[in-house]
Amino acid sequence: MVYEFDALPVMFVCLPDFLEFARHLLQAIGIFNRKLRLYLEGEKMSNSDRRYVRMESLNLLDYVLVDDKGEIVTRAMGRTLNISEKGILLENHVKFEPGQILRITIGLEEDLVDFKGMVKHAEERDDKTFSAGIEFLEFDGEGSRVLQNYLEAFEAFKN
Repeated sequence: MVYEFDALPVMFVCLPDFLEFARHLLQAIGIFNRKLRLYLEGEKMSNSDRRYVRMESLNLLDYVLVDDKGEIVTRAMGRTLNISEKGILLENHVKFEPGQILRITIGLEEDLVDFKGMVKHAEERDDKTFSAGIEFLEFDGEGSRVLQNYLEAFEAFKN
């Protein structure tokens, strides 16, 4: 929305408008990620020592950090470095502490998945970025099914 204030245009961005924009952006990036993956051949990770197979996958995501009362502490964007059926490795510009709770929207292919997750570990990657292992706690709607389909398709493509 644009309003005139003393002959100067002033833009007000409503939170719902921003969230809708972020959803469309995540969806578009998911489509791009799929096409790029089809074009490039990635190296297969070694998962022999892991309980859950992790797929190297770069997906943009939107997250909300919430406190013990469920109140929003901060909102930002990040990306996945890998993903498994149990959780994701998230890269961002904020250091998390183990036990913190996040509400995350992630673009997987052409779908958006909303879930609640808990920080299991967090490390500094360099001067500007951090990584955090996020364990899935609960999915909204069809999120669990979408994730499973994504992982199966990703594995089929890698083989």
